[in-house]
Amino acid sequence: MLNTSPFTVLTHQIDKRFAIHICAIGVTAVFNALLALINIGSTTAFNAIISLLAAGLFSSYLITIGLLIRKRIKRDHISFGPWQLGRWGLLVNVIAFIYTLIAMVFSFFPPGLPVNKTTMNWSAVVFSGIVAFGLVYFSIWGRKQYHGPVMDRRFSTTNT
Repeated sequence: MLNTSPFTVLTHQIDKRFAIHICAIGVTAVFNALLALINIGSTTAFNAIISLLAAGLFSSYLITIGLLIRKRIKRDHISFGPWQLGRWGLLVNVIAFIYTLIAMVFSFFPPGLPVNKTTMNWSAVVFSGIVAFGLVYFSIWGRKQYHGPVMDRRFSTTNT
């Protein structure tokens, strides 16, 4: 297996007793605690980080819901899990997509007025830069390394 993430050797080990990634959970907890300390130094930086986190979360939902809407419109086969929304699924997906898009746009707004160079929320610039870097990285190297997810047929509706 190719280790492509930083600190994979440390974080990929599963604890035998609890059957979880204790080191990965610990690294995540320490990293989040250190990020929380930024609020002491600069409220503007903390607000920008929170905005980036919200935008990242919303964008992951937008990609997922958007791909599901595309499959529904094209009438492609969708392997649903143990439940589905039936004929209401497309409408619910479109409403969720619109709502999430609006929420994502508002996550880039500055936290208060008046807005100047120091109180501006620069997270939109950072987010755009990260997305651009990710797209370039994937197109040059990542697409050669990524092989897609493994399908779990236990929940497939075609598997009876």
